[in-house]
Amino acid sequence: MHETNSLSDDPFMIFTFLSYSMIHYISYSLEHLQGESRKEDDTLLKRWVRMMFYTFYQPYLFSLIMLYPDFE
Repeated sequence: MHETNSLSDDPFMIFTFLSYSMIHYISYSLEHLQGESRKEDDTLLKRWVRMMFYTFYQPYLFSLIMLYPDFE
């Protein structure tokens, strides 16, 4: 959280963005480890792209916490 003024004047926005991103990463990773991710994501690149799409999907970026199974 060093030098956040270069991104935004409101540190709460930075904290919110980082927190929600980490929650999305953790949610996706837990579902993948439990074997509940999509079957068509069979390569590392496809899984990475799906995780990025889930993490940075605009409607869920700041407004609410959406777990990965609910996203699918």
